[in-house]
Amino acid sequence: MTTMWLVTSAVIKFVFQVPFLHALAIGACAAPTDPVLANAVLKGMFAESHVPLRLRNILIAESGANDGLGFPFLYFAIYLIRFNAGHAMGAW
Repeated sequence: MTTMWLVTSAVIKFVFQVPFLHALAIGACAAPTDPVLANAVLKGMFAESHVPLRLRNILIAESGANDGLGFPFLYFAIYLIRFNAGHAMGAW
């Protein structure tokens, strides 16, 4: 999750030319998109016949947990924006 957050933030910074701290906040929102992509693997006739139920359940749990893991990254980016970055790192 951390790597995806940083990579997504870097892409957002260079493509949209926004400040890096703002790109970190946007990246925290954009990085945990697993449920959308996993839906094709988890639902439908193909999934029921080719993907074992146990694996589908594990993927559902992982994609649901991944959404919640984005919040600390978003809050951290907002904290860095709101306060001086050096002060924020010390308080974190």
